[in-house]
Amino acid sequence: MKYTIHIAALLLSAAVALAAAGCGYRFSGEGEFPYGVKKIAVEVFKNRSAEAGLENTVASSLIYELTRSGQVTVTEVEAADAVIRGTIQQVADRSVSRSELLTAEERRVFIRVDLRLSRTGGKTLWSAEGLQEDEAFTVSEDRSVTEANRRKALDQLTRRLAEKIYQRITTNF
Repeated sequence: MKYTIHIAALLLSAAVALAAAGCGYRFSGEGEFPYGVKKIAVEVFKNRSAEAGLENTVASSLIYELTRSGQVTVTEVEAADAVIRGTIQQVADRSVSRSELLTAEERRVFIRVDLRLSRTGGKTLWSAEGLQEDEAFTVSEDRSVTEANRRKALDQLTRRLAEKIYQRITTNF
């Protein structure tokens, strides 16, 4: 009896998977790039925040996500069909929890960016303003530990931001 239920569940799962594949269903973020873009360049983002070097981290995370997708080839601007340009508008920390009035135990770091995907000739294909991501980090009595925790949080949120950018570009078309 137990064996029959497992086989039935396996067959049902296979049938659902085949039906989903046959009807053209795609998981979020698996779409193709708009207007036949096959080669893309990512410029280092402009950074209007006080967070030095974050523009490189964001661009690197986005390049990684684009490469991982397999949908496009990341290349130099001169060889690209389109270019992603962005501006980091803001990076801010906010306290999430406190142990006392002036002592934070956990903070959250926020990033807000504006983006544009355009043909190398300048025609805008896609844009987004105010795209945000955030991540919590633990505050320690040791300032260097807190800074290391914040850096890890920034790394995590830039990876999630890159995933969000990729999904937004590919699911809007």
